[in-house]
Amino acid sequence: MGLLCSGVTMRRAASLLGVARRTVEKKARWLAKQSRKAHAEFLDSSPGLTAYVQLDELETYEASKLKQLSVALAIRPKTGQVLAAEVGSMNCHGVSPCWEAKLAA
Repeated sequence: MGLLCSGVTMRRAASLLGVARRTVEKKARWLAKQSRKAHAEFLDSSPGLTAYVQLDELETYEASKLKQLSVALAIRPKTGQVLAAEVGSMNCHGVSPCWEAKLAA
């Protein structure tokens, strides 16, 4: 998992570890499921009320600038604990590469 966290692709991680890409994908999905379960248990066991919540949002893209995403986080500012995280798709901003070619012609 350290390879994936450092920015290595699944295909490259599989090559470096000498396993199939599907094995790396299954392990990443399993770890994500375990993380979600541990996070839910932590939130259930922690005090329910918090005085302040900090919201943060990030805009990024997946595979191409035409597939834009928005990542929203709710964080406890004093402890840095992530209370919630959601990912949503967005419409493309500005002029897309497809339209630039048509406008130039």
